[in-house]
Amino acid sequence: MSSIRKDINIGIIDQAGSQSGSWLYSYNLFYSIRKCGVKCFLFSIINNPPYCMPTFLPIKFIGIKLFDKLFNFVKGYIKSYKIAKKHKINWMILQIYSFSFIDLFAFLLSFLFNIYTIAIVHDVEPFESEKGKSKLIRFIILNYFAKLIIVHNDYSYSCIIKYIKKRKRKYIKIIKHGAFTEEEYLKEIYHDKEKIVPECVGLKDIILFFGQIKYEKGLDLFLNALRYIKYDNFIVIAGRIRDKKINYKDIVIKEKLEKKVIIIDRYISEAEKNYLFNIAKVIVLPYRRVFQSGVLLLAMSKRKVIIASDLEPFKEIIKDKYNGFLFKAGSIYDLQDKINFVLSCDENFLEQIRNNAYIFVKNNYSWEEIANQYCGIINEFQNKNL
Repeated sequence: MSSIRKDINIGIIDQAGSQSGSWLYSYNLFYSIRKCGVKCFLFSIINNPPYCMPTFLPIKFIGIKLFDKLFNFVKGYIKSYKIAKKHKINWMILQIYSFSFIDLFAFLLSFLFNIYTIAIVHDVEPFESEKGKSKLIRFIILNYFAKLIIVHNDYSYSCIIKYIKKRKRKYIKIIKHGAFTEEEYLKEIYHDKEKIVPECVGLKDIILFFGQIKYEKGLDLFLNALRYIKYDNFIVIAGRIRDKKINYKDIVIKEKLEKKVIIIDRYISEAEKNYLFNIAKVIVLPYRRVFQSGVLLLAMSKRKVIIASDLEPFKEIIKDKYNGFLFKAGSIYDLQDKINFVLSCDENFLEQIRNNAYIFVKNNYSWEEIANQYCGIINEFQNKNL
């Protein structure tokens, strides 16, 4: 990479902070860009000046949750951009999962404050049923507001390109989602490395499903496969249930799984997440649809055995029986066979799988390389266009 221009100053917005799965991504990217020698600010709920700005600290507005949340987001974005302008930030990194009105508001602020934007599109299409408004917002953001568009893999690129005009497609870049092997990046923020989850006291070698629960994540497939599992490992489902289509607790009762399935339907703190991953023998990702998965990279970074559906984004990372295990997406029977196979495997073989997973993500999903790529594409854009 050519030498980075001195006039590049970058901001990253993560409005939910540690309350969302994007926080690990945001902080690692922020930390790594700063290590490249580029001035970078993180706007979130973490108060760690001078470069971590707590612009999204929640305050009670009128006492109605929805209105308070909206007020805090709007207040947080406006405050972030005011600080950004004061510190001469000329590039803002915004992360997209659903193409909401709040996303559009953030990009509009960038335009009004004359700050260029990079749109990191984690999910090209929303998991929930896509409505006309999100399609329109996606079109406006990607074609008119974002100067650079980032996706994480070839599959996401093939999906997003159809939404972008030909003249703009040269500004779509593939930059991988980083792994989480470099734990020193987070030691300034998280002091509680592990916190016991009350629902799981005394458990070990659990089979873990982790993350917000939506229909596309295939939890119902996983639960229906459990009736055929030959082993007695406890199964823990950890994460808020967002899916209104399926009553997962009814499936547990119907399949008579109450004695071995624990559902933790709430926010899981970072320290609790560490505890759950540490007692897990296997992490299961039975997704119907996915564009990228921070849970997958986190699990591999923590040397865990993965069983995942054979969707393209997973196949880019997992090599079956080398650094994880794949099953035919949507197949209950293939999933049950794979779980039974993994639980029957020799421990030495599983240890090799775990080590291969860790080495693979450490070597191929380095934050240092990712930060260099972000700085490089900004540098290239400014050299050609400014």
